[in-house]
Amino acid sequence: MEIEQFLKPQYLWIIGGFVLILTELALPGLTLLFFGMGALLVGILCWIFDLSLNLQLTIFLITSIITLLTLRNSFKRFFSRTLKDENVPNDFDEFVGQRAVVVEDIPDNGIGKVEFRGTRWEAEASGSIVKGASVRIINKKNITLIVKII
Repeated sequence: MEIEQFLKPQYLWIIGGFVLILTELALPGLTLLFFGMGALLVGILCWIFDLSLNLQLTIFLITSIITLLTLRNSFKRFFSRTLKDENVPNDFDEFVGQRAVVVEDIPDNGIGKVEFRGTRWEAEASGSIVKGASVRIINKKNITLIVKII
C-alpha cells in the first residue's frame, strides 16, 4: 500500500478517532471519547459514501456533541463507581476494638502516635495518655485513630 492511500478521508477520520479515544485514557474528563466516536462514525460514512468536507465536519460536530450531551452522565456513572456503590467494607472497620500501644504522648484533645500492627499511626484521645500505655481503637477520623485508654 502506498502512503497516499492512508491520506484518504476515511483513514484519517478513523485514525483520528482512535487517537482521541486512546487520549481519553490519559486525560480525565470523559469528553474526548465522544469526539473519538464521532470521528469513527464519519470515517465509516466516508468509507461508504463520498461526502464533502463540509458534510464530514457537520456530521462530526453534531454526532460528537449529541453523544457527549446524552451519554456522558451514563458513562461517568458507569466508569466512576465509588466504594460506597460497591459496598466494599472500610479497611478501618477491622481496627475498631483492637489494642494499640502509645509511642508518643497524646495530649488532652491533641494528636500523638500509637503503634498498631507494626505501623505508627496518628492518634487522638479525649484525655491525655502517656507513652507506653495500652489503648483501644474506638473509631477513626480520616487516617487518625481515635483511641481510649484500657
